[in-house]
Amino acid sequence: MRLALKHKIVLVLVFSLVLTIITGIRGSTNDTGVKTVKRPPAGEVKEVELSVTREGDTEPLPVHLKVDPRSYSKEEAGKILESVVQNLPELIKGNNKDLDHVTGDLKLDTSLTDINVTAQWSSSDFETVSFDGQVFNTQMKEGEAKDVELPVQLSLGEALAETVVKIRVLPHEYSPEEKSAIDINNALGEADREAALKDEITLPTEVNGRGISFSSADKGVSPWIFIPVGIALSVCMWYMEKKKKEKEERERNEELASDYAGIASRMSLLCGAGMTVYSAWDKITGDYEKEKNKDRRTKREAYERMSETFSQINNGMSEPEGYTRFGEACGIREYKKLGSYLSEYVRKGTGDLKKLLHAEAQESFTRRKAMIKVKAEEAGTRLLFPMIMMLGVVMAVVMLPAMRSFSF
Repeated sequence: MRLALKHKIVLVLVFSLVLTIITGIRGSTNDTGVKTVKRPPAGEVKEVELSVTREGDTEPLPVHLKVDPRSYSKEEAGKILESVVQNLPELIKGNNKDLDHVTGDLKLDTSLTDINVTAQWSSSDFETVSFDGQVFNTQMKEGEAKDVELPVQLSLGEALAETVVKIRVLPHEYSPEEKSAIDINNALGEADREAALKDEITLPTEVNGRGISFSSADKGVSPWIFIPVGIALSVCMWYMEKKKKEKEERERNEELASDYAGIASRMSLLCGAGMTVYSAWDKITGDYEKEKNKDRRTKREAYERMSETFSQINNGMSEPEGYTRFGEACGIREYKKLGSYLSEYVRKGTGDLKKLLHAEAQESFTRRKAMIKVKAEEAGTRLLFPMIMMLGVVMAVVMLPAMRSFSF
């Protein structure tokens, strides 16, 4: 029996009332007092809303607490890095049996644990093992082995640790299906060579003692070629979304490249005037935030990443790590290079930073002029079609009266 509309309305109202009462009871039972606030995982910032009641007050005061991740002392960080070094063989072996029998890719992550231990990997033989763990052993012969060293620098806050992981790369282990495919391809190649002087190739009937048979993969037009319109539309929508994301990524990279010259130039001027890297960074981000708040200018990706990096440094992140992460967050070569320069200079204090930044600014201005020239050429090319249409309209306006006069 179906419920009448008024009965449904009553049930909804009763259900809402019950939820309100339950929520109120749970809220009152949760106000028993908070003694501690747990810190968030590394790399995250936690925001907590609290209510504070002082002695003598009747109404609580709202308090907003911003909780940063835990920091580690030098001794704690050192012990953690020692533990990570000891566990490296298990952390990086991936699907391999152990590091003495490496037949597949390794797991050379840049972040090794949930407490944000970062790692910078290298390789003594990049043709065999790349810095990101890819193993190139498909061309190795059976019984062959290669010894490769993987130097790694681990960091946690200001603490650093360096070690070298030794591995032995063996030939790729093929599955039974892969071995069968290789044997069949070899048999087909042999049949092709034997029939080089004939019009036809006689296909093999057995491989490794097992009979095989071939069939043509060309079975004519399949009825499934008439796929539903819905699937076609879905594919088109997916493609359009993909192109949209590619366009957004391209525009983002172009914006970053366009702003790089100004950033590098200002950093060069400010550091050359005697400012530290931190002070110059603060000056640039501060000016950007003032202009953004005053004129409501649109956000610029590079300056937003700079402001984010400045906040992270003020919240406890080391300057070298902050500048390196800034370059990685921007994602293009110029900013990675800038982050590397600043990080290296702050960490070691070596090198002529002013000259490096000045050279970067000059090079970026040259690239920017080239990019503007390409944009101008593209704009000119896009104008050709409207110009051709306008020419057609003009010709039609001129020719139609003449053709009408001839008809009379």
